[in-house]
Amino acid sequence: MKKVLMWALLPLLGTGILACDKSEDSALSDEARIEEIALSAEREEIATAQLPEEARTFVEESLFETFIEAAYRVQGLGYELRMGNGVVVYCNEEGRILQYMRAVLANGPFGGENPHGPCFDRVRRFGRPIRPLALPEAIRTYIATNYPDASIRRAKLNLNSYYVLISNPRPVVLEFSIGGNYLGEVDVLANCRLACVPEPVGNLPEAIAGYVQTNFGEVEGLRACRRPNLVLVVFLHDDERVILGFDANGNLLFQRP
Repeated sequence: MKKVLMWALLPLLGTGILACDKSEDSALSDEARIEEIALSAEREEIATAQLPEEARTFVEESLFETFIEAAYRVQGLGYELRMGNGVVVYCNEEGRILQYMRAVLANGPFGGENPHGPCFDRVRRFGRPIRPLALPEAIRTYIATNYPDASIRRAKLNLNSYYVLISNPRPVVLEFSIGGNYLGEVDVLANCRLACVPEPVGNLPEAIAGYVQTNFGEVEGLRACRRPNLVLVVFLHDDERVILGFDANGNLLFQRP
């Protein structure tokens, strides 16, 4: 009877083993795919509207403190999204987010640097979206007291801190400690490695100032900064954030929310 039972269980055990193998293969496949995308010479830059919906939703929910600076596609493999804060996101052609979980070796394909970006935290990763009502009471009380007209649009736990996107009515990302203490506003133009040097609005090239005036008219909170070969401008238009990127000659490179 025991032998019969053992033989009956073998298919189930085999299924479990295959499931584990499949899961491991999937993780390895993600890493191999990231390597192929990141190192491919066939990458082509695309408009963010061409990204799969799942990838765009991920950015909206998990990376609302920054913006997509550039997006690339490698046909048959997937996409690479370079974020303004220095993080790099990869997804397959359907938009499923890929994660590089393997240790990054100094003699590996990326020369010791994580493919998700130079300042990517392997523990914190992209943060974990949470419901606004799941925020500590201290955070919700602080927002209600200091931003009485604001509504909480998104929130995430970023390992040792919370990021909260509110409408004030202007969109603002606030950072709080794990204990709910206010730490400050998160600068959407910040980059973990490339300093964005503030640029007085009056010093902006005429091409940039003219583009903003012609296409947006009156705006609020206009500010700008310079990175190597890039001028970033952010302002509010109809109570929504607008980010523009220009080259050094004032030619528009991208527009982001």
